[in-house]
Amino acid sequence: MAMLEQRISVNPITIVQKIRNQRCMMIQSSSQFEMLLKLILYCSKP
Repeated sequence: MAMLEQRISVNPITIVQKIRNQRCMMIQSSSQFEMLLKLILYCSKP
């Protein structure tokens, strides 16, 4: 969220990698990844 507030470019793949490093077995399906993308878009709206 801080990256979005600072207007830093966000890479969804990098976010998934960081989440998986912190919590094993997270975001395994395409529907979970799609939800992550929707969340990023939602949070990036002013």
